[in-house]
This record gives sequence, structure tokens and C-alpha cells, in this order.
Amino acid sequence: MSGFIRFRNLGEDLYTLLSVLNAEKLNLALLQDPDVYDCLDYHLWVVGEAMVEQLIINCAVRLRMVEDRFRLKNVPIKYPYKQQEVCRFVVGTATGGDTQKSGLRLACDKIVHANKVSYYDDDRYDVIYIEGDRAQQTWRVEIDVIKFAIAGMCLTTQYENNWDVSTIRSEPIRMVIQGERLVPEVPGMKLDTPTRVWPGRSPNVNS
Repeated sequence: MSGFIRFRNLGEDLYTLLSVLNAEKLNLALLQDPDVYDCLDYHLWVVGEAMVEQLIINCAVRLRMVEDRFRLKNVPIKYPYKQQEVCRFVVGTATGGDTQKSGLRLACDKIVHANKVSYYDDDRYDVIYIEGDRAQQTWRVEIDVIKFAIAGMCLTTQYENNWDVSTIRSEPIRMVIQGERLVPEVPGMKLDTPTRVWPGRSPNVNS
């Protein structure tokens, strides 16, 4: 048997991220209208940043898993951007391993291992700065979040369209009963009562 590994709502989250970034400038202009501004609570000004931060973290974890599927199958990925167009170092330098990564993968790795996320440029809502430490050395990268989202959407569509990458063998794991415990079968194990178990079902060991 084979199955399709789904990364729940990843495409939708990437599209939401892209939409939030593209709408941010217009949203701020509307919210800064004097009549509106007097009615707003101050905390609303950080809503956009909080949404972006939450979305990029959630997406980064799953995008790394998707790209790992391509690596496992040794299948190339087509991206629309060069590495530095998506993620570039502004403090520190790329190591040998980093230089071989796609811009999306480098951004995902830095997001997952970051200590700080900052927004420095008031004129650009699509740029964030990620900072962390490696071997007691500080690094900081600039991420173009719009290109991050688009590159992620390119990855997920290629994943969904390539069954060689997205399918896995899904035979149930053979389980055996030892005493009153249900355990996975190990090669060479002395079997008393072998039982094949399908996902979500377990035999009654007391029956």
C-alpha cells in the first residue's frame, strides 16, 4: 500500500502570509485616519507583525519537512529565486553547508533556530531580520517574506504534483503480544502470538 503525506493547511497558510504582507501598507493607511486612530486601542498596531511571525514559524517547520522529502528521493526542486533573493546574511557568513541550501531552506533553518525576530524598515513590510547564535558567534539574516511565501508555494505545488516524492509505503507495522503488552515485532524476536494490527486498531490482550 502507499499513502500521500499531507501537510495540513500549508498552502493556505502561505497564501495567507502573502496576503497579509501585501495588505499591510493599505491597512495601516486606513487605520491611521484621524477619526479611526482616536478609536483604536494601541495593541492593534502589532497585530500584523504578530500574524507574520506566527505564520512564518509554522510554515518554516513544515516546509523543511517537504523539502526533506525531495532530498530523500533525490528529486530536484525548481525555485523562482536565487538564495540571496530570499535570505541573505547581514551579520556573519554562510558556512559550507549553508551555501548549498536553497534560499527557502536557509530561511526556514534560520527561522527555526532564531533567538530574535525584528522589523527595522518602516517603508518595507515584507522584510524581517532573524538573529541567532552558532558556535558562540552571532548571525543575522534578512528575509524577504513575500519571496519566502512564493517560494514555499512553488515547493508545495511541486510536492503535490510529484507522487514519487509525496507517497510513502503505509503498510501497518507488524505487532506482537508479549505477556500483556502489545509491541512492534523485531527481527529475531521469539514469537508467541503474532498479530497484525492496522492503524487505529489494537487487539484486546485480555481476550
